[in-house]
Amino acid sequence: MPGTVLSDIGDMIRTYSNRLGEESKEIAQVSADQEIIANIINGFTSTAVLSEKEKAYLNFAGQALSLMQCVRFLTDYLNNDAYYHTTYPAHNWLRAQNQWALYRSLKG
Repeated sequence: MPGTVLSDIGDMIRTYSNRLGEESKEIAQVSADQEIIANIINGFTSTAVLSEKEKAYLNFAGQALSLMQCVRFLTDYLNNDAYYHTTYPAHNWLRAQNQWALYRSLKG
């Protein structure tokens, strides 16, 4: 699908750098694994042709996508879970908190 590579890399960072996953209830333990992030970026940039500007924003992409997903989960929670499937009350609230913690960890 057309778009920017920053969305793809950002979502990979958001998804894979949190070893606990976005469903974890251990919010205080959520953090980005910098080794995983380095592996994602190094692996991708070793074969992909990127502009210097794209390369400069790869780390920021993870921050942006985790913040965006936090807002999406929070919005869905406030809209009575109309979009994302939930399995218990406040499931999207927990997911939003999880993504916020990841965002803060990525921001440093």
